[in-house]
Amino acid sequence: MYFRMLRGIGGVLIVVSFVLPLSTCQIAANPDVTHAAREKVTNYGYSYVDLNDMGSWLFPLAFFWPIPVLFFRRRINTIIQIRVISMVEVLLCIYSGYLIWVVGELGDPQYGFFVAIAGIGLYIFTVVVEMVKPSYYDGFTP
Repeated sequence: MYFRMLRGIGGVLIVVSFVLPLSTCQIAANPDVTHAAREKVTNYGYSYVDLNDMGSWLFPLAFFWPIPVLFFRRRINTIIQIRVISMVEVLLCIYSGYLIWVVGELGDPQYGFFVAIAGIGLYIFTVVVEMVKPSYYDGFTP
């Protein structure tokens, strides 16, 4: 019961970090001038989504996958389904962690980066614990 709640909190942290600043960097305001003034740019999760570029729509997947997965998880009832969804969750956590880490390393990481990494860590912790002992921690008895 508590691990289900912790997984939900981790999912909410991942989703919320989409609108929080992930990193900041400084770029030249005028790239043609060698000693141009530098401008501070803040990177958000939504700043990488372009409506005209279909490939950029994979970026929000790194933040919003916990919503359908948590709803789907409430519908499963066999140990095989639990194992399959747990493996999918681990892969999605790795995907999210990699993309968010890359965005955080583009400049100075901000608090949205740390919220996302904490959410991914909490989520993957609960998934791994459930994979080790599903019947004890999730209330499931085979």
